[in-house]
Amino acid sequence: GGIIGVSTAYYLTKRGCAPVIIERKEVAAAASGKAGGFLALDWNDNSPVQELTRASFELHEQLSRELGADRIDYRRLTCRGVAVDDTSAALSSRKLEHLEWADRGVIGSREMGDETTIAQVHPRKLTLALLDEAIRAGASLRIGAVERVESTPSGARVSVEGEWVEADAVVLAMGPWTHQVSGVAGVPTVYGQKY
Repeated sequence: GGIIGVSTAYYLTKRGCAPVIIERKEVAAAASGKAGGFLALDWNDNSPVQELTRASFELHEQLSRELGADRIDYRRLTCRGVAVDDTSAALSSRKLEHLEWADRGVIGSREMGDETTIAQVHPRKLTLALLDEAIRAGASLRIGAVERVESTPSGARVSVEGEWVEADAVVLAMGPWTHQVSGVAGVPTVYGQKY
């Protein structure tokens, strides 16, 4: 029920599949509903994720057209990095023009991007819009804790609070909670990645 699982279901329905999204408590209840939704086209240039970052930036703009920019609060914006020294000695009345929120102790700033390279989306609204569209196209939502995943001759099955859900395939999009599911052999523990 996070952005990865819901967006996977959204795109699977576009290919004629009828995925079942299994969510423990509530869709977008964790990071997918609380992140900043900040998108930067070029901040990862010359890094291992450069192409992924650029593709993601373009994909979010495409989703704003498909789902409606107002529906997901998608917008292009400018961004400035502001350095602030909040020690009592540095507090001053120096302000940056057009930055009302940075009004005390500003010691410098720099432009980080403009409307051609910076965007923002409301992560919870995006996740819920993708869910709504996936369900409209044939996906279903099942609330319950995944307990076990098993291979079967015809695909796989997932135990959700004691009841088995049959599947052709299973996509685990549980992030750091994946290790809590038994029967998922060989899947490494997931941690945040710094590069």
